[in-house]
Amino acid sequence: MVAEAQDALASLGRAEEAASGPRREDAALARYRDLRARPEAETLLALLPALRPYPLEQAEARLLLAGLLWRAFRPQEALAVLAEPPHPGLPPDPVLEHQSLKAGLLMDLGRHAEAEPLLEGPLPEGLEARARFGATRLRLLLETGRLAQALEEGEGLYAKTPHPWMAAALLSAWTLKNRFPEALFREALAHPDGRGLALLALAHRRWRREEDPVPLFKEVLKEARRLPNPYLHHLALSSLALYLWPRAPRKAQALSQHLLYHTHKTGFLVHLEVARLLRAQLLLETGERVDHLLGFAPSLPLTRAWKAALQGEEAAEGLEGYGILGRWVRRLWRRGAAWMRARQWS
Repeated sequence: MVAEAQDALASLGRAEEAASGPRREDAALARYRDLRARPEAETLLALLPALRPYPLEQAEARLLLAGLLWRAFRPQEALAVLAEPPHPGLPPDPVLEHQSLKAGLLMDLGRHAEAEPLLEGPLPEGLEARARFGATRLRLLLETGRLAQALEEGEGLYAKTPHPWMAAALLSAWTLKNRFPEALFREALAHPDGRGLALLALAHRRWRREEDPVPLFKEVLKEARRLPNPYLHHLALSSLALYLWPRAPRKAQALSQHLLYHTHKTGFLVHLEVARLLRAQLLLETGERVDHLLGFAPSLPLTRAWKAALQGEEAAEGLEGYGILGRWVRRLWRRGAAWMRARQWS
């Protein structure tokens, strides 16, 4: 009975596994341990029911599976894997990791209001879990137009969490402030996903300096495909299309069409909003009608303002919290007004 009791605690992450307990004899646990080295989404999905007696391993498997599905551009399936909350007896870290990954997926689907409560708890204790939680919270603040808060919280989080992924998230925030902290850039390069974000920030810096960022954008796209990383992939494609817009309109239109098709197919709804707006913007420049692209309700202040600009309307919300991105949309409004006047005369 002692071994069984110890294994029960081990299954909750609160004790070491017994040397000769029932956990050592369970085929499902053995299979899961083998899978962790070379995980496969469909095999993990089939194994989940057999891991129910082991809450810690089941929670870990759900996180692993959701991550695999996300990297396979299947965000809705990834979110479904995390629909069941972790066992209440687990330590805080796996619970908070579950919440931060779920919040990121909700944001991918344009459901930021549902994501925010998941990112308001205490910080995890483990460095990796804390970095994921902090970086996801910074993303929420940036995408909802709270740049000043993101910088303040980000600096505080980074002081407690000196991690390359946190450095990449904080670098993204400073990029919107038109700053480029070299130390953050160098540290972010050490993280597989952070490297792509760091190179993207460097590309935007070159763009602002009127240098050619295209080779860097292409390098970011290679990084995004190598991992793969859908978030980075969509950001890089959108950035490249916007850069090419006044310089190579046909290439920009081809990229915007690809982005629109791909985000519609994969279900990354927040990126689909950007793709629709980008496509509409490029078509407006050629005098085409874009009503079919603008028939949706944007989920973020930035995309609402961007849509209003394309329709020649004043944005109802301020964009100060988006930094240089907000200023770009405000400048775009003047072009939108001109487009609308041209359409009225045509």
